[in-house]
Amino acid sequence: MSVENAFLFLKRAERDRTLRDEIALLKGRAAIDGLVVLGAQRGLAFTADEYRSAVVAMANGELDEAALHAVLEEVGLAKGRLQEPAPGTERTEN
Repeated sequence: MSVENAFLFLKRAERDRTLRDEIALLKGRAAIDGLVVLGAQRGLAFTADEYRSAVVAMANGELDEAALHAVLEEVGLAKGRLQEPAPGTERTEN
């Protein structure tokens, strides 16, 4: 199991519509456990903690805020719609 496999899973989800559709069905607190299962079904073993680490690492530079929000939205963990920031301010959710 590895954070690298979680990264590979996230990258695969970007280009695999079927996988994105399966991810979209996952909701709430059990969503990450479902992501672990989906990864294992594709030969990409990782734990829930490794998945979280991959998402955090991507959010710290490899994944922009809109893309991170999209990932969270897909698993039912987004808090609201992302709004474009006013000039000179940070992006917020409503």
